[in-house]
Amino acid sequence: MRRDIWVFLFAIGLILFSWPIIGIFNHNLPVYLFLIWIIYIALIFITTIFTQNEDERD
Repeated sequence: MRRDIWVFLFAIGLILFSWPIIGIFNHNLPVYLFLIWIIYIALIFITTIFTQNEDERD
């Protein structure tokens, strides 16, 4: 399960930071990149805490 979560987060990162999606938000590009970057880091942080808790239980 842990590997699936990391692959999912990687795929989400590729999609959110790809050219077609960034092209949609061309007029507010700095705001989009800043918000997506913060949300992406928060998701990675939450996933790391979740997987560490699973490792401690095993």
